[in-house]
Amino acid sequence: MKQYTNRIALMWAAIMAGLAMHTLADLLPLFWNEPVAVDLSGEAPVCMLVAMTVLSYTLPVVGLLCAMYVRRRCGAVINLILAVLMLLFNLFHLSELFYSFAPVQLFILPMILLVSVLLLVDSLKWWRVAASR
Repeated sequence: MKQYTNRIALMWAAIMAGLAMHTLADLLPLFWNEPVAVDLSGEAPVCMLVAMTVLSYTLPVVGLLCAMYVRRRCGAVINLILAVLMLLFNLFHLSELFYSFAPVQLFILPMILLVSVLLLVDSLKWWRVAASR
């Protein structure tokens, strides 16, 4: 069980790093004095900011804490639910490449999705081991 939780914690950290790199890649045009604003008004929708904060930081940190500190079935179940949510978010986020193709994101988003799939697989294994005890 320890091997699953260590890998799960590492994958949560990799997803957080990937999402941070995704954001950084979106901001790189600033170095060439190019606009990066989605909305020309400069107003950021608060609900979008909250959603991105929850999905890119809070959800992975809760999953990471479950893997590192909650060793019972409860931790495995919470982690599995969070892994499913993260996989769905990353799948839908990757599908945005079909609508507005960004070559820089082509190297980041598929890797995050792959790590999300591996996270879900190990989360399922951890849940099965925890449920059998």
